[in-house]
Amino acid sequence: MTPDERSKLIRQYADGPAVLKAALSRVPGQATKWRPAPTKWSVHEVVCHCADSEMNAALPYRETVERVLSRSKAFLRADFAALLLLDTDARAFSLEGAQGVLSPSLSAECCAYTPDCPVRQAISSGQLVRMSDHTCDLFPHTMTAQVVIPVKVENIGDMAVLATSTTGDHVALLTDDILVALQNHVQSALANAHKYDAIRRQVVTDHLTRLYNRRYFMNRAGEEIERSLRHQAPLSVLMIDIDHFKDFNDTYGHSTGDRVLQTVARALQDALRNHDICARHGGEEFAVLLPSTPGENAYYVAERVRRTLSGTRYTGLGLPAEVNITISVGVATCPRDATALDDLMDLSDKALYQAKAEGRDRVIMYGAEERERVRS
Repeated sequence: MTPDERSKLIRQYADGPAVLKAALSRVPGQATKWRPAPTKWSVHEVVCHCADSEMNAALPYRETVERVLSRSKAFLRADFAALLLLDTDARAFSLEGAQGVLSPSLSAECCAYTPDCPVRQAISSGQLVRMSDHTCDLFPHTMTAQVVIPVKVENIGDMAVLATSTTGDHVALLTDDILVALQNHVQSALANAHKYDAIRRQVVTDHLTRLYNRRYFMNRAGEEIERSLRHQAPLSVLMIDIDHFKDFNDTYGHSTGDRVLQTVARALQDALRNHDICARHGGEEFAVLLPSTPGENAYYVAERVRRTLSGTRYTGLGLPAEVNITISVGVATCPRDATALDDLMDLSDKALYQAKAEGRDRVIMYGAEERERVRS
């Protein structure tokens, strides 16, 4: 890039995003004249400073993805930007986020089978890819200029930032070294976000069962009740207790008791959906949030877990063949049974205590008997 081209690029950014304008204002003379002296910032350095401060401002992963896309889209003056992740086992791409095209059905499936896909080329080669006139299901065919920046993020995988525009005039002014600088900051931001989420998970996770802890569960329960009432969608709560758990500890030792807790936790995770919330509520008690789930459906989820546990022998845990693990479960549903968090938890507890009183190893749905009497 010649000095004149660099000056032109700086003048363009001086009229562009506020953050770039602010950065340029801290570099006397750079907005109108190119100065290669080492005491002054180059365009490359301005880009690095702006990208780093802006992209790393949001630490959680999902927020960082949105920030990466918005800043990359603005910096590249793109009409559309997307972040894609390669599933190496399935050799398929998933869309981590997109900005610029409002469509509920955006899909990255075409990247898996289109021979000249720039995303595939960038990830397989590890190099920047610039392309024109490539068509893709991800963006309108009028966006004929594309640039793909591959990013390899530790513990996440191979990713790529795809930016498209109707004209490639602006991206043509950006040399590869500037795009590589952007690439490095995207990679750093995503890696830091993944570490942040990992630390956050440790804070909200029970170390033994790897389920959420009670504090996180109660916070999410409050949010989910608000969402349930706002959207008029049922929310069910399961309160679960391992029957005779003290006997496991007293008879077979605390290490066996720990393995029993882990076994129940795994059975719950296997039976639940990704967006369900499962927590160790304390001791041998577990709690589950089932969004958009009526009480009857929640009952069957709990019953499936109960039957799985009671019908399995766990000699590998150090238990005799004749000993199995059973649970008692109480179910309550918002808004049918209660609309306040404390009331909902109290009712699910009452249903749990009823299950215990009736002989354990069973699921009780709060108010089921009363509703049956009314119907009959």
